[in-house]
Amino acid sequence: LERSRLPVENADCRVSPEMAEHIFGTNIGLSQSRLDKFVSCHLSYYGRYVLRLMENEKANFRYSDSGTFIHRILEVFMKAVTDENGLRADVTFDEIRRLVIRETERYVAEINPGKKSLGKRLEHLFARLSRLAVAIALDLYHEFGDSDFVPALFEARIGKDGIDAPTIELTDGSTVNIYGVVDRIDVFRRDDRVYIKVVDYKTG
Repeated sequence: LERSRLPVENADCRVSPEMAEHIFGTNIGLSQSRLDKFVSCHLSYYGRYVLRLMENEKANFRYSDSGTFIHRILEVFMKAVTDENGLRADVTFDEIRRLVIRETERYVAEINPGKKSLGKRLEHLFARLSRLAVAIALDLYHEFGDSDFVPALFEARIGKDGIDAPTIELTDGSTVNIYGVVDRIDVFRRDDRVYIKVVDYKTG
């Protein structure tokens, strides 16, 4: 209890450079979310990613899971309505709606393998998310109808056996490699030039 009263800037509460090198090594891998966490609060980063402190949580469909669901629907949708020549011109609203409903049913079956009742709240939530996914998918289809960009990669991995990422050298000689996943990468080719658009879905 006495040590808990010490301010965090006290030398006894700090991680020594030797211990930091032992924990992190000299070649550090950081995702965008980890980097944001470190910048916003060093202590929070240390607790979450070094000590791996986690709150006990009840199994539930959380707000962040809604984003995962929408991302999956959009990935499946974009793969279904594009080919090597670009956007298919024959896609109808009914096809989009059926695709979203079918993928929603697959998703629900995966998170509820016993086929137990989801309950009224989750049934209402998935019905609302499905309607939202249809609206977003329709907007995406119209957007690509007015664009020369074509989806090239989905859930593209950056670093860690994926697309090469730049290595950042720090002042102490150690290095940082950024890694993560990009929702979608679109390309547009004209003559000998290739234009790239990086897309990150935001469902907040």
